[in-house]
Amino acid sequence: SNGWLKGCGNATCGATIEPLQGVDSYILGDGVPHIPDVPVAVIQDDFYPPEEVDSTPAPAVIAASSTGSWAMLSIGGQSSNVSVGGMAFGFVLVNVLNIDDTPVAVLERTFRRYGFLAYVSTAGKEIARLRKGVGEVFGLTMPNYQGLVEDDCLYYIKAAGGPRDWLAERIVNDTDGETTYLAASNYLTPQREYTVIGAIAPYQKYSVSPDGRIKTADGAIYTPATNASATGPGVLVWDPRDHLPAGTW
Repeated sequence: SNGWLKGCGNATCGATIEPLQGVDSYILGDGVPHIPDVPVAVIQDDFYPPEEVDSTPAPAVIAASSTGSWAMLSIGGQSSNVSVGGMAFGFVLVNVLNIDDTPVAVLERTFRRYGFLAYVSTAGKEIARLRKGVGEVFGLTMPNYQGLVEDDCLYYIKAAGGPRDWLAERIVNDTDGETTYLAASNYLTPQREYTVIGAIAPYQKYSVSPDGRIKTADGAIYTPATNASATGPGVLVWDPRDHLPAGTW
């Protein structure tokens, strides 16, 4: 159930349900099976650029307005009072929220090929960091991955089988060692097809269309992409056009 294949340690090799214990929860006594370290060349991936490995710390939030209009940021011993929409230390103050009676600054940092949103509270804690797969936008083009095998014809085989996959390690490090969908979805490439989401136990599942609208997956996952009010299976439960500024959707 946790995605790991485990050898059967019973004499009869009968099926058992093992408790969820993390990535080291193997039945056999030898621990995690040895997987040879296969070197995979670093490539100039537009979705996961190599420079993203260098994590950038977010500024501390010393104080914030109770009305959500400004915040005082500090990093490296320097501080700056920033209004919403303003920039300091390379971060744009997007908003100031109030979560459990604690002001939380929403900071956005954009690099050439990626970016992230950091939610930092005045209590001195970075609550969450949401990765953006898009950086500075000068134009819209699709990356071409056809040339990856020119230098190494086994690139895709090594990338799929390598135990030190950079993306997988990032996802595992964002959790307690047992990967979750919420952690993995933060690193997914832009969706170009329909997908279905939902918890395991509830019967109701949901359909996510390529344009971002979410409907109940009743009988089919198809959602008309041209008209949010179009008839079809399922009930519309979320539409990005209701939450994004006009002209950005």
